[in-house]
Amino acid sequence: MFIDISSIKEGKGQSLVFEGEISLAWDGENTDIELISPWDIHAEVTHTDVGYMLVGKAAGEYRVPCDRCLKAVYSRMEIEIADCFVPKVGGSYQGEEECKVFDKDLIDPSETIIESFLLQLPMKHLCAPNCAGLCPQCGQDLNTSPCQCEAPTDPRWERLNQLKDTEGGGRSGQSYK
Repeated sequence: MFIDISSIKEGKGQSLVFEGEISLAWDGENTDIELISPWDIHAEVTHTDVGYMLVGKAAGEYRVPCDRCLKAVYSRMEIEIADCFVPKVGGSYQGEEECKVFDKDLIDPSETIIESFLLQLPMKHLCAPNCAGLCPQCGQDLNTSPCQCEAPTDPRWERLNQLKDTEGGGRSGQSYK
């Protein structure tokens, strides 16, 4: 979906409000994050000296795997969006380098929404606050049933375990067993 800015093209300082749904085409760029379309967008585009400023909010759903057990976690997020756009003139564009380029009076807010989404994405996603995760040895989902694996011994504690297993020790001569 594109935002048509032709109505504010001639006057600096003019703005238009845009509300609607936008389908986000994002392949996840080698991640397990899936954006569930459509996303709602409420934005204002203002004609500035440099180009056009897009400011607003977008809200939508996404799916990620649980960080402990890999089950699908569906969540909804509302994000703030802000970006500047400059028109393409001939084969190049005029304006700021950090602005996005648009053509034919149509601004595409998709990239801005995806960038803002990724910046505001929580670091950890859990299917439940008490998710037990997967067994690191056999891969059993510990939320459904316990596994039969023995707890691995940490080789860093091996020398301490040898001292603990010896008879005697300490000032009293008692065993630590």
